[in-house]
Amino acid sequence: SETISVIYPANAFRVPRHVDFSAHTGILGNIILKGILSEAKAWKYDVKVELLYDPERPETLMTEIGHPHSDGVIFLGLSELQELYREVVKEGIPHVVVNTQPLPECEIPGVFADAREGVYEAVKHFVESGHRDVAIFHPASDMEAADRFRAFRDALKKADRFSEDLVFELRD
Repeated sequence: SETISVIYPANAFRVPRHVDFSAHTGILGNIILKGILSEAKAWKYDVKVELLYDPERPETLMTEIGHPHSDGVIFLGLSELQELYREVVKEGIPHVVVNTQPLPECEIPGVFADAREGVYEAVKHFVESGHRDVAIFHPASDMEAADRFRAFRDALKKADRFSEDLVFELRD
């Protein structure tokens, strides 16, 4: 049978200090995995989910995901998997990355969400639905969160509804 390996980074199992919208944690990660499993079943692929991975030792997992064990790899997050990703590319194993920040030095085949546009459209919807006060809670030290915050601010400023009093930074 044909097998696809789905790789979760080790940090997928940490308890976040704040709401986390990355692909490999929480509800979004479950929705993505459910979609992968559903499509794989429709195409008669087996799915091997690697829940834990030691980022210091990519060769450990390479022996399990390389041919003939897997016909392809789906990465849910790359933050801790960069070395493994490079090994997969080097070995010529078909792969795709789902909803994560790409590595700057690589052209990565993947499916990426535009979080900035999503936040902008959500805030615009709130304003158009008549909500007058829209607040945001965001982590101060997260680059992706900073981009989402700028989208939040821009949408509210365009509607002349932005208020610093409704911005709450979450501290680590």
